[in-house]
Amino acid sequence: MSAKGVEALRKRRAPGRPSRLTAEQLASAIEIYQAGPRAAGFETDRWTTARFADAIFARFAVRYDPDHAGRIMHRLGLRERRRTRRVADVHYTFADPAMPEMQSDVAQAS
Repeated sequence: MSAKGVEALRKRRAPGRPSRLTAEQLASAIEIYQAGPRAAGFETDRWTTARFADAIFARFAVRYDPDHAGRIMHRLGLRERRRTRRVADVHYTFADPAMPEMQSDVAQAS
């Protein structure tokens, strides 16, 4: 057994790939975000993950997928991760002649 004993055997989270941006570049990315999308050359005042990824690429020549740019934004505290489910307000109609009871239920509900 190693010098660290049982502690060395405990399950730990894998560190993952090192960031392609340095700590200094990440601090600059925060400044880019806070300056706003218009300052980064975009036409509106709304950041999207794709726009943030493009701004990082324009400034540091490091390309990130928009999904990963969103994770960077979240990790830097620039936005909260929103997980909402959208349920469409859809009215279904049945045209199956083999199910006349369903058609009458739909007609009554309308």
